[in-house]
Amino acid sequence: MNGCKEHLGHCQIEGNVCRQCIVAGDESWADYFQPETKRVRQEWQHLNSPKPKKFCAQPSVGRVMLPLFWDTRGPVLEHYIIR
Repeated sequence: MNGCKEHLGHCQIEGNVCRQCIVAGDESWADYFQPETKRVRQEWQHLNSPKPKKFCAQPSVGRVMLPLFWDTRGPVLEHYIIR
């Protein structure tokens, strides 16, 4: 709380220049898959047979974390971490 009040005091004195030095950040995890090719999924079927249902029963190959930091001008740091 004290840090925020101090920063607000600087912003009131310096104006918009003070806001340009603020850097925010966030991170997000994403799973990734090894996609099958269309050739692997092809099956011979009779013309009257129903189409096969598509579903994703394949486990993920891995996870990626993307930490992203930005300021008023755009991204400052973007770094991929593969797990």
